[in-house]
Amino acid sequence: MPPLALHTLLSYLAASVLLCFYGQEVCPFIDGLPIRSCLAIFAACFSGLFLVRHFVYQNLRPVESVGRARQHLHVELGLWIAAGVAITVLDMVLYNFPVSSGLKVLVGAGTIGLFAASHQALCIEEMEIKKLSNQPEPIQKATGEFLSISTRFMIFLIAAMTLLSLVVALVMFKDITGLMDMEQTHRGKMGGELALELGFVLAVVVTGCVLVAKKLGENLRLVHEVQVEALHAVLEGNYHRFVPVIRNDEQGMIGLHTNQMILGLQEKAHLKSVFGKLLSPTIAKEILEGAEGTSLGGREVDAVVLFTDLRNFTGLAESTDPAGVVTFLNAYFGMLVEVVYKYDGVVDKFIGDAAMAVFGLEGNSNAADRALQAAIEIHAGLHEVNQSLKEQGLPELAHGIGVHLGPLIAGNIGSENRMEYTVIGDAVNTASRLEGMTKSLQQPILLSKAVAEALSKPMQEQIHSEGVHSLKG
Repeated sequence: MPPLALHTLLSYLAASVLLCFYGQEVCPFIDGLPIRSCLAIFAACFSGLFLVRHFVYQNLRPVESVGRARQHLHVELGLWIAAGVAITVLDMVLYNFPVSSGLKVLVGAGTIGLFAASHQALCIEEMEIKKLSNQPEPIQKATGEFLSISTRFMIFLIAAMTLLSLVVALVMFKDITGLMDMEQTHRGKMGGELALELGFVLAVVVTGCVLVAKKLGENLRLVHEVQVEALHAVLEGNYHRFVPVIRNDEQGMIGLHTNQMILGLQEKAHLKSVFGKLLSPTIAKEILEGAEGTSLGGREVDAVVLFTDLRNFTGLAESTDPAGVVTFLNAYFGMLVEVVYKYDGVVDKFIGDAAMAVFGLEGNSNAADRALQAAIEIHAGLHEVNQSLKEQGLPELAHGIGVHLGPLIAGNIGSENRMEYTVIGDAVNTASRLEGMTKSLQQPILLSKAVAEALSKPMQEQIHSEGVHSLKG
């Protein structure tokens, strides 16, 4: 049996005993029944109620998680009232009791039912909070009218105190009537019994209030903990943890705004991720975080430009279908990007089968060393790509790499409606011309004198001079 159903069954058994005692204290007709008959009537009605409850929930229209607790409260409270009505009808049929007798039982059933239904609804709410705490999608709208936590609690207290007053009034009315008809010598004993009865009623009501208030407090604490965990996840960069919104109250509003904030951060992270793929992560970060990120213009910087272009690519394109060409280029450029990022460079652009990278935009030292190391690894990476081409029966490719150090303008070029972050300047043209000269000098990598002089001693030992040459243009 599910825990909630077992909880309900136990509450029905307890109610049979409590209502039997209560009925005999407030109603002279019920008081005239043997205790066994009285218990049998209450037990029969609540047993039938348990079966009806199962049928109701089997055929109940399902609602969203945010409305399950409210639906459960209404159904359970309605079932408790139905139990009071059933007992009234049974007493009228079997024992010819008046309606007033049944109304007294109805008050008692409603009192216990208020506590039992409220506590069970809060248990449902607790399960929904735990269920929704790891939800993949956020709830962005609270259902129902806004009702503050304090208002909800006040409604419950007013209902509980009203029913308590009715129960106390009914107990006192019967006992006081009996006191008035009793002889003086027996009134003291009757007064003591009245005090015990009132104490019993107060104990039941106070216990019910404490249990409901305790469960409400636990749920409030649970929602608070989930909200703190979600914010802590955001602090660690996890934008996929959302806050459950169960009720349309203060905590629900906090949850909604927290979820909207997380969605905003998620969108910004996605935008940054896309920028990091369409642009270099370094440039993407500068655009997103810089005040001039979307303004035309740029800044002057001394940086190293690496320009590379494939040889014999036209022949490969003619002998391979377009999809195969794209696959090859993605493999080659994927290797190139990985190497450039490894040495803290920026891939500026791809131009057909050519690519341009820049080192030193961030102002770090040893940009020349990093650019040369990247060029050497890109050249070694082409050998692995050629092995794959050879296995497919395709011609091998060669490439040239030109590297130059000089002043550049780095920034947004274009118009207010369409712009591109890039670098321009004579250093770019020189690197491109050096790459073109790799054909005539039959060297895969050529550096300008400016780069050679900027290299560290160990790196300078890996190069040699090709003499003085005029660049095209």
